[in-house]
Amino acid sequence: MLPSQIFLTVIICFIIIKTLMAFKKEKIIDKTFYFFWLGFWLVVLVLVNFTQILSYLAQLLGIGRGVDFAVYVSIIFIFNLLFVFFQKIKKIEKEITKIIREIALKE
Repeated sequence: MLPSQIFLTVIICFIIIKTLMAFKKEKIIDKTFYFFWLGFWLVVLVLVNFTQILSYLAQLLGIGRGVDFAVYVSIIFIFNLLFVFFQKIKKIEKEITKIIREIALKE
């Protein structure tokens, strides 16, 4: 096992523990959100420790290295999350505007 794999494994295990704590103790996240992130980090943990999987997927798609494939997928994932967050923010803004209008009309 490479030092980078050990380092990343420790970090990912720490993140998984924080996710578990957020779900069980603090009740910050719901079940769907919890299982999504738990599954995500478990997949990342597997890919970090079995890099040949990334190399194989990269070859199938015509990408030179497994690391390049991981970076491409990560960027796409991050941009998708940003899009989803922006949608949720816009929805919350509309709801706040509606509530403020209702309060203003009552007064």
